[in-house]
This record gives sequence, C-alpha cells and structure tokens, in this order.
Amino acid sequence: MKKKLLSLFLAVTIAVSGLSACSSDGKEEQSSGENINLENKDINMGRYMEKDVELPKLDDGEYVFRILMTTEKQFEVYTVNEKTQEYLCYRNNEAMKWEKSKPEWLSSEDIIKNGVVTDLCLDKNGTYYVALQNYASGDGVSRVFKSEDGKTVQAIDIPILDEVQNVIGEINYYPMINHIAVLENGNLVFDDNWNSKELMIYSIEDKKTYKLSLGGVEYGSSKQFIASGNNVITSNADNNILIYNGELQNTEKTIEYNGNSSAKGYAVLEDGTLILGDSSGIHRLTSNGSLWETTVDGSLNSMSMPSRTFAAIYAVVGEPEEYYAVYQDSDRGYQLKHYVFDQNVASVPEKEITVYSLNENSTIRQAISIFQAKNADVRVNYVVAMEDEVKGNVSDYIRALNTELLSGNGADILVLDGLPVRSFIEKGVLADISDVIKPLEASGEIIANIASSYHEDNQIFQVPTRFGVPVLIGKEEAVDSSDSLESIIEYIEQNQNLQYTFSETYATLLKNYLALTMNELIKDNKLQEEQLKRFLENIKILADNIKATELDEYGSGTELLNSGLALFKIGTSSEEKYATSIEQINHVMDTMIPAVVIKDKQLAYSSMSQKFLPKGVVGLNSTSKEADIAKEFIQSLFSEEVQNSNLYDGLPVNLDSLKKWFAEENDNLMVGYGNEDGELTAVWPTAKEREDFLKVILEVKYPIEVNETLYNMIVENSLPYLKGDQDINQAVMAVKSKVNTYLAE
Repeated sequence: MKKKLLSLFLAVTIAVSGLSACSSDGKEEQSSGENINLENKDINMGRYMEKDVELPKLDDGEYVFRILMTTEKQFEVYTVNEKTQEYLCYRNNEAMKWEKSKPEWLSSEDIIKNGVVTDLCLDKNGTYYVALQNYASGDGVSRVFKSEDGKTVQAIDIPILDEVQNVIGEINYYPMINHIAVLENGNLVFDDNWNSKELMIYSIEDKKTYKLSLGGVEYGSSKQFIASGNNVITSNADNNILIYNGELQNTEKTIEYNGNSSAKGYAVLEDGTLILGDSSGIHRLTSNGSLWETTVDGSLNSMSMPSRTFAAIYAVVGEPEEYYAVYQDSDRGYQLKHYVFDQNVASVPEKEITVYSLNENSTIRQAISIFQAKNADVRVNYVVAMEDEVKGNVSDYIRALNTELLSGNGADILVLDGLPVRSFIEKGVLADISDVIKPLEASGEIIANIASSYHEDNQIFQVPTRFGVPVLIGKEEAVDSSDSLESIIEYIEQNQNLQYTFSETYATLLKNYLALTMNELIKDNKLQEEQLKRFLENIKILADNIKATELDEYGSGTELLNSGLALFKIGTSSEEKYATSIEQINHVMDTMIPAVVIKDKQLAYSSMSQKFLPKGVVGLNSTSKEADIAKEFIQSLFSEEVQNSNLYDGLPVNLDSLKKWFAEENDNLMVGYGNEDGELTAVWPTAKEREDFLKVILEVKYPIEVNETLYNMIVENSLPYLKGDQDINQAVMAVKSKVNTYLAE
C-alpha cells in the first residue's frame, strides 16, 4: 500500500457512559498471541494484528466519555468524575505515558451551569466544540459552546435547540445531541437522539438549520457520522454510505455497502480514500473506486464482539497504513486498539475450528472474538444455519446437519439449542467433555447445580453457557401448589373464581407446560399415551380457566417454538385478579418489576420446580479433527472474561460472574409499564431483594431439555383438541403417530 496522509479526523456519537475504563500506565500490550512458527515457506505472510493501547488509570467515580485524536496526532482521553463533576483530560506523550490535566475551558462557569457534556470534538484549526444537556433544569435543552484558546468558551446560538421536537404525555422533548462535528466552513453537524431519521446542519452564516434525511424509523439508535472538508459522511437506512455536501446542502454520492449494519467508524485520507470500520473489519474505498478492500479481518480479532461498537477510527501514516479504533464496550467502557501490519504472521491462520448453531448466539460470538484475539494461529468459523432473512423449516436444517454429522464430518463444536440432543448422544455424535467441565466444577468456577445436572454415567456431553430461570410469582398458596400440573389443576378447582394467570394462546400454554413435563411424557424413547392424555386434559382445564385464545392481540398464536426463546415470557402482574404470573429471569433487570410487585402486594415467589432453561448449550463433535483446540475454546466460554459480558441472552453460568451481576448497584435505571388498570414503575432492586432472587436462582438444578422439532409436533397436533375441533382420543392418536415415528428415526 502507498503512504497516506490523514487530514481529517473522526468525531462519532458517544453517549455518556457510567463505566470505568481499563486501568493502565499508558503502554501498548500485544493481545493477539504469538507469531506462528511456519515450516512451509510457501505460506503467504502478513496480516494486521490487534494491540491493546492501555488507557490511563482512573480514580473512583471517574469514567471516560470521549477519546479523540488531536491535530498533532496525539490521543486525548476525556473523563468526568461523578462525585466531583470535575472534567479531566489525559494526553499521551512520546513515551505513550498519559499526562493528566484539568482543561480550563471545561471548568468554566458557562459549561458547569449548562449541564453535562454529551460530546466534544476538534476542528482542523484546533478549536474545541462541546455539546451539553441540561437535565437539572427539567427541560433538557442542549447547548453548544466552542473554545479557541483552551481557556475561555463562547456560546453558539442554535435556535432549533429551543424548539420542542417531541411531546410525550405532558412532557416536552427538545433536541438531544449525542454527537457533534464541524465542517471546514465552520458549520456544525449534530444529531437528535429523538429522531434517527435525519441529521441537522447548522449554518454559521445564515443562522439556519438544514436537515439531512437518512430514512428509516423515527426513533432508534443515533447514526454515526464524520465531517470531512465540507462533506458529511454517514449511512442511510439501507446501510449505504452517504457523502453529503454540507455547504451546497445536497447528496454528492451514495456508495453501496453490503457489509455489517452495526455501528460504524469513518475516516478520510488526504487523497479521498474512505476508511470504514465495523464489526466485520476495516475496509477502504479509493475516491474513484467501486470495490471495497478489506484490510483488517474483524473475524480474526476482538472487533466482532457483540458487546462492542465503533466509536471512532483513525488512519495514520505508515507503509502500509496503521489504524487506531476507539470502541465503546457495554461492560468495559471505552477501549483503544491499534492495528499494525505484521509481515511475520501468516495471512491465514494455520489451524481452524468451526462452531455451528441454528440461530445467532451473542455469547458464542463474544467468546469467538476474545479467543481469536488471543490465538493468532487459529481461525474460529461461526456457521449460523438460520441467519438468512428468509428462514427455512427447522426440520430441514436439522436433517441436513444429521447427514453431515453421521458421515463423520460437520462442525467441531455444536450449539445444541433447538437440536435433538438426546438423539446425538445415543448415536455417538457428541464426545465426552468431562475433562473440560469437571475441573471447572471442582474449582467452583461454574455453578455446581448447573454442571452436575449434566452428568450421565460419569460423562458430560453438553453444558449451557447461559441459563434463564422461570420464576412463579403470586399468592402464597398458589405458588406452593405449583410443583406439578396436577397440583395446579387442583388449586384451580378449589379457587374457581380466580384466574390462575394471564390469558395466553393455546400454543404458548402448551409450550410452557411441555417444557415442565416432557420427561414424564416420553420414557424409554416412547411417548407415554396415558400420561399424554392426562396432560392434555389438564391443559384444557387450565386453558379454560385463563381464557386462552387461538390468536393473541397481534393476530398471532400458531407460531412454533424458536430455540426456547418464547418460553415463560409472560411477565409480572400487579393485578389481584390473577393468582400467579411468570417471569423468566435472564438478567438483574428482569427482577425490577417483580421486586416492586412482590413488596407492594406481599406476594410469594419461587422457581418452577427448581427448573432452569439452558441457553447456548455446547457440545463437542466426536469426530472433530481439532478436538484439543475445540476443548480450549469450550473452556474459554466459561471464563469471567466471556461470562461477565451482559449480552441479554441469559444469566452467567460462571458463579463469580453471576454474583458480580447481582452485586451491581445502578441508580440510573427505571422501567415501567401501563395498562387500563394503571401504571407501574420500578427502580433497581435493593441489595436484599437482589440477594433473595439470587438464592432462588442458585437453587435450580433440573434443566428443561428443549427439542424444538418434538415440541412443535406435539403443539400442532394438540391444538385441534384445545380449540374444541377434536376429542381427546383423536388428539392423543394424532400426537402419538407423529411422535413415535419421529423417535424411531
């Protein structure tokens, strides 16, 4: 690659974060592993490697809200202390040590009295611009200031900031700036958090605000953008790149981009080459080119972590170019990474393993990124069978996978959610991974009850990476009577004037209670006819009691199970006309409304027969050619580095990670809902409330085994009976015929 000079730098949307950055002394650390020892001289050499740039050590209560590069090619890390409301700046010197200072202009009275900083940027002349949001005033009006000398500030009067943009209830909402940039002519570009359909361009000359339409929905995540000369570079609703002339107020060019739709970072080189970073990698497009070139493969480093989004990207002079990427991580605050071309590393990793799942799994994706960053000589391919927008029948995917596995091929690691696990074990598809899991269990690293529930004759073939806990909340006698479907029916018959829980569709009801009773319906690989008959009769009584319907309010009701995601998603009720409600706990936030209801109504709660819903269940293909590497990857799935990340896909199986989640304090979060019976709001549960929920969670010990195909088969053939279109015997025969044929295959 030719040498390139960077003339304009990026300013990207960054919301103020309450998370601390990694402690450091300012040096870089190699994070991508050792170079590969290659004997084959014909192997192509050279690849961009990822290095950590350690951020400054911060005081208690201090967090990063912006990282930018100056015109002198130095990084500035801006922080604020929540306790003192003091703004600080750390600038790296030639030795990559961080020098701390207190910017005089950020400490001025005009800044302090106008709220909190939501973004700041630099123009090409070294003038700082800052956007603030005034929460304390009650109106939430944004303000913009600039500082040319680094000491004093000048207000920039932007009339639209005083204009109401949205009215919700009795509250007026003004433009909320998350990100600001400056064009070469001095015009300002900024977003409005309440409207992701457009950007605003304020003309310094005529004092007017022009709007750049991006399409898409009105509310949503704010668009990232940069200013390059007098151009604004961003993406539209179709994920294509827009180059908009902020001086002429027109779109100069729309560039097709078929890459990742995740948050992007942009930079422009002096010759007009566009640099784009997203979770798939770093890509470049020459000024007159039509084909994107990928220079950094995001699948070979930590770039593709689901918890991480691009905040900025910078390209610097080099042969070839070097890149710096600023990330905002949901768990680790801000991160700064350096991408350098290393000609001593093979362009393609020497070893390779494959992970297969029916549906995208965030924890697996996160773990792959972390593993790749530490193992430069290994590529981890992730095959998601049903990632296409138009998905086929689940049975077709499973049939194709079976054929591949039974021929001795297939992925090294299987994410077993939705797959016929029992069949895989019986046919020898899955290998014993006791040597990986038992040491984690013995050390207390993973929850003992979870791990031990997967022991089978001293072997372990599967284990979940996350889990959810269905919690029953309600009147004490109703909760105490929830050990079995029979005891629930007995409670209903004794309390006929009380509805047991919310009204649900027949399909949802069937799915939930199949999950709780499947081990009673199928024994010795055969459907138990009498148990099925009794089960359906009881479900019919329950369906009548809760006024179950064929379709829900959205006209849906025959949808089939999707990897357990639809199970036990009923929600908490504060209404006394229901005896119980069910909440699936996948995160501490899921306890917020239950905690309020339980306290206000003096309700009882417990897990449902100490059962849990496993998520991200992994197993090892017994014919894997790279079993040792695959086992290393499986082991990494249970590390705190992976398990600490909150990806909203379940509770951590790592015990310390789970305890960390429930020990967290969060005073900045409020949730609520409203219906015809009133409104309910909730804040973060107290330490005692979190502790009590954690005790319930740690008591679970029976996994709910979800066989998607089998569940759907039973639901489809039972619905006619519940709707009154068949008698019980017809339904039992229909289910029996389908299920026994399936089990015999």
